[in-house]
Amino acid sequence: MMPSGRKKPISILDSPEAAGAHSLFGLNNQQLVDVLAEFGESAYRAKQLSDALYRQWEEDLSKVSTLPKKLREALAERGYRVGLPRIVESFTSIDGTERYLIAGNDGQTVETVWMPDGDGGEAGDGSEAGTDLRRATICVSSQIGCAVNCQFCLTAKLGIIRNLTAGEIAGQVVAVLKRHKVEIGKRRINLVLWAWASLF
Repeated sequence: MMPSGRKKPISILDSPEAAGAHSLFGLNNQQLVDVLAEFGESAYRAKQLSDALYRQWEEDLSKVSTLPKKLREALAERGYRVGLPRIVESFTSIDGTERYLIAGNDGQTVETVWMPDGDGGEAGDGSEAGTDLRRATICVSSQIGCAVNCQFCLTAKLGIIRNLTAGEIAGQVVAVLKRHKVEIGKRRINLVLWAWASLF
């Protein structure tokens, strides 16, 4: 018998259909090549688009200036968009920890946490205190809902709704990094992935 509030469990290995079927963020290089081939574009355009998505963290397809304006307009007319998750609410603790409610393309929300303080590095890994690197931690959700069913937790009352897509998981990281204006290479980031359903 399933605990109250829990829906039928799903395997962590199940890959749900993308919440936004026309979202570009989260697609791999070959998938981007396939999308652009629909518009008669060469594979090098996929590299330009990939760079805009995953290096420049561009949120608006119309601002991807490396792609021709006509192509950007054609993509938009066909319903394609970047599709980065967005922060809809934030909560700050006294210690500087920030929790975010992040919405995906289907309107479902997940929680993501930013913990700004680290220990300055781990002994022996080349990043010990005394360097210019500072370390922060981002805790990202991998599912909507939770299978643990803790009675004090509102999320647990949802049960498991679905697993997040790769784009939705990576998008949480990008949303938080952009919010804090993190420069890659100048700040060390730890990632913690929550995947409770894998315990069952």
